[in-house]
Amino acid sequence: MTIHITDIPNESFNHYKHVLHVDNEFALIEINKDNISDLSKFNYPYKAEAFTLCIVLKGWVKGKINSIEYNAIAPCVISIYPNQILQHDSNSEDFYIICIAFTKNFASNIASYSKNEILLLRFPRQDNISHHLSQETLTALLDYCAYIKKIIADTDNPFRIKSIQHLTVALFYSTVWKQISSYKKNEKTRADYITYEFLDLVEKNFKKYRQLNFYADKLCITAKYLSTTVKNNSGISASEWIKRYVILEAQRLLKNSSMTIQQISNELNFPSQTFFSKYFKHQIGLSPKEYRKS
Repeated sequence: MTIHITDIPNESFNHYKHVLHVDNEFALIEINKDNISDLSKFNYPYKAEAFTLCIVLKGWVKGKINSIEYNAIAPCVISIYPNQILQHDSNSEDFYIICIAFTKNFASNIASYSKNEILLLRFPRQDNISHHLSQETLTALLDYCAYIKKIIADTDNPFRIKSIQHLTVALFYSTVWKQISSYKKNEKTRADYITYEFLDLVEKNFKKYRQLNFYADKLCITAKYLSTTVKNNSGISASEWIKRYVILEAQRLLKNSSMTIQQISNELNFPSQTFFSKYFKHQIGLSPKEYRKS
C-alpha cells in the first residue's frame, strides 16, 4: 500500500515546547514529564498531518488510532500515517517519547535516494499499532536521534536536510530493515488481506460512501462475505467500522475546526443537518452542539 504523506504546516511544529526542526520538513519532538501537557491536544480525535514514528523510551501510553485501541509499553515504536485519527487516553507518570516526523517532500527524497527500496521497509500499517523494539534497533534509533540533534544545531550548514535524509536511509539499510522484516514473517491469510484492503478503502471513501456494496464491489466479493470476513477477522463488523470513521471525523471537526455544524454535515455528505445531528447523538449520546461544548 502506498504511503501518502501530506506537508506539515508550520504551526504544527510550533505547538510543541520541546521540538527541533529543519525547514518544516523534518522534526524531532520530545515529550516527557516536563511537557506532558502537550498531549492534551490529542485528548479528542485529531488528524495526523505527517508520517511519524513515536519511540516510547519509558513508561506506557494508551490511546486509539482510527478507533483501534493500543497500549504501548517501552521500548516500542508507534507508527502513525497521515490522515489517521489519533486520540490519547492515558499514560504513566514516567512516560518519555521521541517522535520523528517528516513531510511528503522529505519522504520522496529518501525514496529516490534508495531507488524506492525504502518504501518496502515500512512498519506494517494495520497489523499492530505499536511494535516492540529490539535492543539493537533501539540503540540505533537513539544514536540516530542524537546525531540528528547535532545536525539541526549546526544552523550554518546549508545541507542539513540532505544530511538528515542520507542518515535516515543509512539507518533503514543498516538496522531497521531487520526489525521490520521480523514483523512480516507470519504469512497473511485471505481474511487478513480483505480486512486490510477494506479498512484502507473506508479511510479513503467513508465521507461519500457508507454502503457495504460499494466496498464489496471494489474488492470483487459479495457484501455478505465482506461483512462476515471483517467481523470474524477484526471482531468489529464492516458496517461498524464505517460508522466509526464517520463519527471520528465528526468528532475531530467539532473539536478542532471552526466549521459550523451545517458545514460538517455537508462535509460528511449527510442529507441534512437534522439527520446528521440525530445520527451523531445516536452514536455518541450527545448532540453535535453538546459535544462541541463538552
